[in-house]
Amino acid sequence: MRVYTCDEMRQIEQRADAGGLSYRQMMENAGWRATAILLYWWRQSHPAQPVMRVAIFCGKGGNGGDGLVMARHLSAAGMAVVVVLCQGQPVPAHSAANLQLLRGRPIPIYQLGEAAVDQLAAEADVLIDAVYGTGFRGEMDDRGRQAAALMNSAPGTVWAVDVPSGVAGDSGHIDPGAVQANFTVALHSYKPAHLVYPAAGHSGQLVLADIGIPASCDPVQPAFHVTDAQQVFTALPPRQQDTHKGDFGKLLAVVSSGDMPGAGQICTAGALRVGTGLVRVAIPRPLVAQYAPHLPEAVYLPLPQSEDGSAAPGAAPVLEKALADSTACVVGCGMGTGQGPAQLLQYLLQHAACPLLLDADALGILSQSPDWLNGVKAPLVLTPHPGEMARLLGISTGQLVANKLQYGRQFIEKYPVTLVLKGAHTLVFSPGCPVAVNPTGNPGMSKAGSGDLLSGIIGGLLAQGLSPYLAAVCGVWLHGAAGDRCAARLSQTAMLPTDMQKDLSDLFLAHHR
Repeated sequence: MRVYTCDEMRQIEQRADAGGLSYRQMMENAGWRATAILLYWWRQSHPAQPVMRVAIFCGKGGNGGDGLVMARHLSAAGMAVVVVLCQGQPVPAHSAANLQLLRGRPIPIYQLGEAAVDQLAAEADVLIDAVYGTGFRGEMDDRGRQAAALMNSAPGTVWAVDVPSGVAGDSGHIDPGAVQANFTVALHSYKPAHLVYPAAGHSGQLVLADIGIPASCDPVQPAFHVTDAQQVFTALPPRQQDTHKGDFGKLLAVVSSGDMPGAGQICTAGALRVGTGLVRVAIPRPLVAQYAPHLPEAVYLPLPQSEDGSAAPGAAPVLEKALADSTACVVGCGMGTGQGPAQLLQYLLQHAACPLLLDADALGILSQSPDWLNGVKAPLVLTPHPGEMARLLGISTGQLVANKLQYGRQFIEKYPVTLVLKGAHTLVFSPGCPVAVNPTGNPGMSKAGSGDLLSGIIGGLLAQGLSPYLAAVCGVWLHGAAGDRCAARLSQTAMLPTDMQKDLSDLFLAHHR
């Protein structure tokens, strides 16, 4: 799946133009392909209504030019088309030329604000948003907001060309008055805002349109990447006939307290299910008897327990030998945030040589002392949900959600970690790597314990030698794909993170692993 930023798309178009595919021809191709997609949808969904009433809202730039091409082709197909110029006359020469081609055709052209426009919008079966596209940067002007309000309030179906107006294609920033499209035709590639929520919610159903640009014009290493099954199962270590458990890593899991024993159990199960050779579980001593019947494959490191049920202060030396012998460590799932767990986290950050994954309570502790990340020698993976990420940054969750890409990039610039920002279409940030967008998963996974399973999966892949970035990318995909299988089997409402362990096994089986 191609995902390119708006700047990358501009470079792609420049290369295409230099190679002989002119901007004018690209605009013609874009408008024609978008028209063909729209006509197919209309004829399939409205077979008894041959004539579609279409109102096309055009801006002054290239996106508006795409809309003008659509007007010509829709009219030629017998549809009843009106054009609304939202920002005056088009500026680019190829857009202006397409406006001239409408002269003399049965296509009424209005200026936004004329009395007839409101009624035409209300009567249209389809409203086409061709106002900004990828040209939107952060704030719509008054006329853009007026056009968006007309489209959003109209009863017809809204189709956006490339990117809904008011949505920034790269950052995912949303203007308060942004167009809420039912369908979006993405031109040549998807843009980050098509996949990053909440901006992705404005696109509706996505359709990708080939506009004739050769693949040779695409960037060699784009800024974004969408994970797929082939990447995941190619990256997983093979299991040869003569291998043994030592070939598949040793994971140390520092987890659980008396109040949350299940979090560590789910994490441990996730690590075992992705093939980790050995999982050592460091938990308060009274929990060992609870764990062992459910997870007899694990090895246990009993820790002294404090009155609050978490590991007692001074427990860190118990971990010394196991930590030195481990190929990865997961810390945080349900372990508590008191003095004892805080000491354990600080010890691990100071002494670990193997990769460390921090989740849940470890992130809560870290949010009080973010400077602990400075000078850590071990590779780090952080797996926060939006609330945890907001606390790490000292901002509100709303601020974080509205600008996930910006804050994610800023965080890994300040701290050289691999950051897994969880949520719909989870994002993985890592220095020097494209931002990975995960396409798997569903709302049924929004339950306590789901993040613990993910931590175990990623931790297990780290232990088996995958790089922090690749372990995170593959782990997130596997977690979501297992969730999708589980939802199909049990429903999104009834599924549980513990149910997903079976689906994770089935997923490996389906891919002959």
